[in-house]
This record gives sequence, structure tokens and C-alpha cells, in this order.
Amino acid sequence: MSLATNSKTPRIYIHDTTGITLLPHLQALLPNSLPLLRRLQSPHRTRHSRVLASFPPASGTPPKCCAAAYVDRSRAAETEAWIFSSLEVARGGSSEEQWEAEEQIVGLVRGIKRLGVEGCEGDDERGEGSDPDILLVGSVHERVLRVLKSRGLVHAQTGRHVKYVFNVADLPPQPPLPTGFQFTVVEPADYALVLSRTHIPRKPRTLKLLRSIAITPPSSSASSSPQPVSWGFLGLDASLTSLHVEEEYRGLGLAKAMVVKLFREFGADELAHADVEEENKGSRGLCEKGLGGREGWMDYWVWVDLKEL
Repeated sequence: MSLATNSKTPRIYIHDTTGITLLPHLQALLPNSLPLLRRLQSPHRTRHSRVLASFPPASGTPPKCCAAAYVDRSRAAETEAWIFSSLEVARGGSSEEQWEAEEQIVGLVRGIKRLGVEGCEGDDERGEGSDPDILLVGSVHERVLRVLKSRGLVHAQTGRHVKYVFNVADLPPQPPLPTGFQFTVVEPADYALVLSRTHIPRKPRTLKLLRSIAITPPSSSASSSPQPVSWGFLGLDASLTSLHVEEEYRGLGLAKAMVVKLFREFGADELAHADVEEENKGSRGLCEKGLGGREGWMDYWVWVDLKEL
């Protein structure tokens, strides 16, 4: 099935929401395809989830220029879409290929607009009062962002994030915790604390879906469980997210211990990834020196204005 857009943009095709028709193609384009690949591999979908691509599901081999997206408009106020384009990995392509790749990106966004939010309005999963003409796209490669900007489609964007890619087999040994500290998971009772320590728009409903690791300090009371002082999650795209250590507990190696445990126990397979704000020197140092991650590319979270199409 395809979505008619208009004669000026490529035809966009609807794929199975499991992503089964896309996974082999995305695996061949690693590591740049990692965010979309991991989102498709996640079991967490809603009845509003859709998967789109610039080629039909029956394609044995996609064309050299291709693009794909996962979208769920019921997740408004949080990340609603992930987009991958072969433009991200292109090296010295012709001007015709550049133009085709750019048109595919615009075609995907136009296809998402045509899907609309019907059935999401009033849904208790969709953010109350969310603007249906604004689409929040996560982990947007800087080349894709340039295309969206050139077409006047960017309503707002975050600052630059560094995408780090980790080979799980090459992670360092998990360091031991200080005496009395214990690993646990983030419980619903901790969600308010977690959300108070981050500027990332996220809801308890989403935290409940995510794999998490937390660390509690030595307890001063045998009758009560101490509150966690450090925590981290794997996002819906399996990226490291909301990593936090309370200030008075920093310098104890808690963050490194948590990340190694998260990636080793819950990672999808050999590659893991994280997005770190460019100016966050502490987290970048952890990713590079502490965990052996390699810097991949720059990405952003982008609010796309669908009214401009």
C-alpha cells in the first residue's frame, strides 16, 4: 500500500509495523541506521504506529537512494518519529542522487502529514493540547536537518548532540560498586524524582516501558528502601537516555557501572548508542574514555512544521 503525496515528490509506501521488510536493508547501512533499526526492533508499539519507506515492501534490494521512517502520532509531547535517509551515508554522490535523496525526505514528511492524527485525538496516549501540525522527530542526522531547514520545515530544534556508537563486546569490565551500594531498577514510585532531574519531555507511561538500572546507597534503616541516587534507561530506540547521578554521589564510578550493565544485559546486539549534548563534557568523557565509544555524527531533536507542506 502506498500514500499518494503529489506529483512533485516520490511515492511513499506503507510497510508492516514490525519493520520486517526494512530490517535487512537497515542492517546493511549500519551504524547510521542504528536509531531507526533499534526503534523497529523494539516490541513497544501502539495501534497508531506506522512504518513508511520510499520503496515498496516487496523490494529485494532497495535503490541506492532510499529513506524510511517509524511514526506514532499518539506519542505527542515525546518523540513521535525516527527518520533514516541514505543521504546520511552518501559519499560523493551525483547532484541527481542528492536531489533524489532530499525529495525522499520531504516525501516521507509529507506522507506522515497525510497519515494525520485521526484516532489519536482524545486518545489518553496523545499529549493533551498537542498541535497536530507539529511533529517531533528524534535523533535527526545533521544532513537530514539541513534538508528540512532548506525547505522551511523546521519549527524548532535542540542544540547539537554527539552520537556515540559502542561495540558491546569491547566495553570495559563492569566496575564494582562501592560498599553498601546496590543495583536495582527504577520503580514507578521513583518516576517523579527521575522526571524532576531532566529537561527531556517524557511521561511516566513511557518510563514504564523502558529497561532501567538504578543504584541505591547504603540504607540507614532496615525497615525502608533507600531512594536511588543514580539511574539510566534504554530508550525506545535502545539509546542510553536520562543517565543521572545525584551530585553528592558523583566521582564514585556509578555512571560507568550502570551503563556497562545496561548495554550488556539489555542491549539488542553488538552495537549500542547514545546521544550526548555537545557541551556536556562529563558525559562525553564517560562515553569516550570510560566506555570506549566512538564519535559518529551530530544529531538533533527537531519539531517539524507540517503546515509548511
